[in-house]
Amino acid sequence: MHYLTCIGYFIEAIADCMDRTLETWGITKDKVLLIVTDNGSNIVKAVKLLRRDADPDQQQASASISYDDLADSESNSDTGGGGKLCALDMLKRLLETKLALNEVLEELQMDTLLTSNWTRLENIMKLLEPFAVHTDQLQTDSQSLSDVIHSLLNLEAHLQSTGVEKKMALLKLLIQRFASILDPASDRLDPTPAGACLMDPSVSLALQPPEMQPMKKAAESFIVKQTAKYSCRTAGQQEDDGTQAPTTAGNATSGFQK
Repeated sequence: MHYLTCIGYFIEAIADCMDRTLETWGITKDKVLLIVTDNGSNIVKAVKLLRRDADPDQQQASASISYDDLADSESNSDTGGGGKLCALDMLKRLLETKLALNEVLEELQMDTLLTSNWTRLENIMKLLEPFAVHTDQLQTDSQSLSDVIHSLLNLEAHLQSTGVEKKMALLKLLIQRFASILDPASDRLDPTPAGACLMDPSVSLALQPPEMQPMKKAAESFIVKQTAKYSCRTAGQQEDDGTQAPTTAGNATSGFQK
């Protein structure tokens, strides 16, 4: 890679750094089909400034797949990330424009990606897309804490669907990252999500399989303790008020156990 010291983050300075980098690598502007950047306004304007001196025909040929179109695609779609374009969105956009991109590259007599490379990108997209879907769902107001266990188990099942080495590595990282939620033997276990899952009829079946019984027991124990704590607190308040508690802690606990 080529390293240059950029004085400040002004548009002209960034464009100058890009220009000098292209010159260092011997890349003329007419060979640059597109430049992908983050969504910083100064970066976007710097790229536009850099393209200003490019050949008009080249600009027209690359217009359909330039960063401007990526930005338009971002603003017209719900990315679930506050309107910011993430790497997965860029990858999805690249695959969507695959045919148009190959046509432009063929007209310019430039090499495109190999079929195996396109296939690899498609596989990466299939691998990561469920993570984006569940992340977006859990960010909405319609989801609650009870959906966390269900979503994580779905992601585990997705990664276990095939024995690809990269999937297994990602599965290992997922298990390590969320051990405090999924591993009942963990010292850092927080049983709150499991308890919420068990109390929600719409997702409680996730804790019924035999391999989930340790987690189910941890969730039940958590609910019983919280119920007893709440019942004792309520009974104490009612005694202070001179009234009799309608339900004892034991009855409430047995009700939750049932």
